[in-house]
Amino acid sequence: MFTHNVTGLTLGGLIDESRLTTENNRNSSEQTNSGGDYIYYDNSETKWDKVYAYWWESNFATTTNKITGEVYGEAFPGLPMERVGDTDIYRIVIPVKANNIIFNCGITDKEIKNGKQSYQTSDLVFDENANAGQVYKIDLSQEAKHGRGVEKTKYIYPAGTWSNYTP
Repeated sequence: MFTHNVTGLTLGGLIDESRLTTENNRNSSEQTNSGGDYIYYDNSETKWDKVYAYWWESNFATTTNKITGEVYGEAFPGLPMERVGDTDIYRIVIPVKANNIIFNCGITDKEIKNGKQSYQTSDLVFDENANAGQVYKIDLSQEAKHGRGVEKTKYIYPAGTWSNYTP
């Protein structure tokens, strides 16, 4: 843990705040982070144990984390999403340059090939600006379709909707 002493002036005079931690003095990207920097998945209907997001850019350029600038490039099933409090909503920082996304239950291609059941959305068209701050919810009224061959245990939900997320 990093600590340091800070002295500053306020309207009333000199103050001394000592031993500020980096936790209390977060970097500016974390301080300015808003719901619009995330995309969300509503797990209330599917009740997956884990929720992952996998994305790609149709021209196969690298995608980056909108806030940290880190390069994303994970193999399927992608990256685990963060649960929002005690809700069924999961979130992840928007991938810059991605224009396709899949939400899934975190089962790898190898596990699917070995017969483990997997569930996911269809390939969704994604726009980092249009979908910023939005939540995706699968439409369970349309039955999931299973894959073929080695992907026969992969079930894909063909429909769902994006809507504005409000906590």
